[in-house]
Amino acid sequence: MTRDQDPPRGYGHPPKSKQFRNGHTPHNKRAAPPDSLKEAAARTLSTPRTILVGGEPKTLSTREILVREDVQKAVNGNVSAIIRIVSMMMEYPELIEGQTEFRVFITGAAARL
Repeated sequence: MTRDQDPPRGYGHPPKSKQFRNGHTPHNKRAAPPDSLKEAAARTLSTPRTILVGGEPKTLSTREILVREDVQKAVNGNVSAIIRIVSMMMEYPELIEGQTEFRVFITGAAARL
């Protein structure tokens, strides 16, 4: 294309004055690196949420709400929840108040979970 020829126009070749919206550049700026799964999970689990506890609203982290639900399921006899709670207690002994030792006996189908 020489100077005296018009630039191509039509589909895919808009006029130079209309190519880009004001305030936007045609350059691809590097996007921020995506969060790792660990960071995203930590941020999500620490998000505060409001629930009703004893008929009154209470603000707890998502992590606390999940533990409360698991404890309630374990109390109601859900074997999977019992295993999760006991595993958590074994991994973090400081969660057990006044107890320094506890024993768990799991037999049958529960042992395979």
